[in-house]
Amino acid sequence: MSVKTNVNLMGSRVRVIRDYINGSTMLTSDWGIVQSTNKVGTVTVRDNHGSSWSFRRTDLITCEQTPADIKSIIKKLENDIKEEKLKLKFINTSGFDVFDEDQFRVWKALDVIEGTKDRKVKVEELTKLLK
Repeated sequence: MSVKTNVNLMGSRVRVIRDYINGSTMLTSDWGIVQSTNKVGTVTVRDNHGSSWSFRRTDLITCEQTPADIKSIIKKLENDIKEEKLKLKFINTSGFDVFDEDQFRVWKALDVIEGTKDRKVKVEELTKLLK
């Protein structure tokens, strides 16, 4: 059963029941969060991989969320917040006026090198930063 047209979908978790619109590669097994809607019935959905897609309301169904799903979303958001705070710390302590991704990665690498005594831990942490 597709999403009712009189329901406010903003922020709702939805799943695609037909994935042929606009050449979408969002799979029917994927879920997404509604980012925007319009009066014509088009819904923009950000999938669980971070990409945004447009669908008709009739091509979507709402999803139930389990406590594990909610905890997973919270954990991801907490990690995102932690990363943004680290970026702010980088700007405040490095003397740069604007954020630059390459400089940030070097700064994190230096932090690992200077802050960790164990060589094995340094190698593991630097390897994570390279990915």
